[in-house]
Amino acid sequence: MKFQSGAVGFFGVPLVLQHSDKRAVLRHATNEEIEEEKMIVEEQAKEKMEKAIETVQSNFNTVRTGRANPSMLDRIEVEYYGTPVNLKTIAQINTPDATSLLIQPYDKSW
Repeated sequence: MKFQSGAVGFFGVPLVLQHSDKRAVLRHATNEEIEEEKMIVEEQAKEKMEKAIETVQSNFNTVRTGRANPSMLDRIEVEYYGTPVNLKTIAQINTPDATSLLIQPYDKSW
């Protein structure tokens, strides 16, 4: 039988499993170990939630509302001297009216 070290639970009781080559010891987890495990789980959950919020915000920025909006072009890349770059980095994007976008490249040779 192979054991792994770490915090485990048995019928709702937090336990810690420690092992060496020849034996395994199962003991009650200390309050510090329980709190540390809680903090790790909370931090991981917080990171995942923040990433989910960033993704939703990014997706909402590209939602089309019937009006021309410069953020509609946030994900558009163009080839610039053989390298794909974001359109916003090489051009100014304006909305002269509700249905038009005006794209003015900074490099006039384009």
